[in-house]
Amino acid sequence: MTQQKNKPRSRIRKTQSPYQHLETLAKGILAWAGTLGIVGGFWVIAHFLFQK
Repeated sequence: MTQQKNKPRSRIRKTQSPYQHLETLAKGILAWAGTLGIVGGFWVIAHFLFQK
């Protein structure tokens, strides 16, 4: 409750609002790409190891 009073939210929110949505979207896409890449890489390696 003390943090809400100390932070000037209205001023910060107005400046960040147009870019915040794009930033969160980009972070989400990067996170998905990273996780899929890691999982895909491990799956491919395991697949080739088990095949041979």
